[in-house]
Amino acid sequence: MWLGEARLGAVRHGVAGEDNYRKERTFNMTYQWKGPVVCKIDAQIAGEELERISQKGALTPKHVVDESRPGAAALHEHFDWNDETAAEKFRVVQARDILRGIVTVTVGGKKVAEPVRAFVSIQHRKYQQIARNGSY
Repeated sequence: MWLGEARLGAVRHGVAGEDNYRKERTFNMTYQWKGPVVCKIDAQIAGEELERISQKGALTPKHVVDESRPGAAALHEHFDWNDETAAEKFRVVQARDILRGIVTVTVGGKKVAEPVRAFVSIQHRKYQQIARNGSY
């Protein structure tokens, strides 16, 4: 799914953990979102902003949020800055982590060969009906 126009940007490649990585060669990069994305920001703009943030230190989610706080920041509009609604959204993310993290290790008292994700969300109506009926 194409979500916008791709444009060129620059990325600096270097050695992890070394301060001189910013002195390395610069390559032009074209960014696009991987699959459907709920982000309103153009992928090229987001990629270039992440490059800018990475020049200030480690590129962590916390660092991205902190750099995006000012209203003029390129990624600012992607975040919910209302603490009440943001807190509820975060609880949903935490619940999603729980659902993704639970695996089945035994079935009927017998150990399975490999842990299997215990809960899977089914989005297609046809398969939701089959799942509700308890048969496949």
